[in-house]
Amino acid sequence: MQSSAQAQNKTEKQQQDDEVVRVNTELVQTDVMVFDKQGHFVDALKPEQFALKVDGKPQPISFFERVTAGSTSLEAGRAKTTPSSTTGSIVRGRTMIFFIDDFHLEPSSLVSTRKSLLRFIENGMGANDQVAITSVSGQIGFLQQFTNDKSVLRAAVARLLPETWSWSAHARLQWKLRLQQTLLFQCLKD
Repeated sequence: MQSSAQAQNKTEKQQQDDEVVRVNTELVQTDVMVFDKQGHFVDALKPEQFALKVDGKPQPISFFERVTAGSTSLEAGRAKTTPSSTTGSIVRGRTMIFFIDDFHLEPSSLVSTRKSLLRFIENGMGANDQVAITSVSGQIGFLQQFTNDKSVLRAAVARLLPETWSWSAHARLQWKLRLQQTLLFQCLKD
């Protein structure tokens, strides 16, 4: 009988030593863009220039960072006009997905779409942007992933080929192969 009492005391002591403390925290992340009365973006703001209120009560700002995103040309322009004191800011890219409805686009529209995508890849994409190109038909295959590698994105665009359902499957395949060879030659030539 005494041994069961000792075991019970030992269990009670373990329960007291193993108290669980639960802590709940909440992080609210908010993106802010500030413009002056003329509609121009206001840059180089500091945390003390902001007031955060929840239910009318001031709350501390625990974390504050400047994030920039945009195309390479915007980044170059920003670098010329931005004071050197902001060089420590984190430059985050954008995350974009281009979803192409290649089942319903006319071949001429698909050609225009491809040109626009290539123009964006070369001129509009920032160094830290993550881009994915995907299509209804799925013909892009494994290249349908987020990347900042322009050669992968160009290869994905090269796989966007018109679907002409009135053709026989064999004729469609032959046409696609010829077009892919032509596009590959053009990419290698450039």
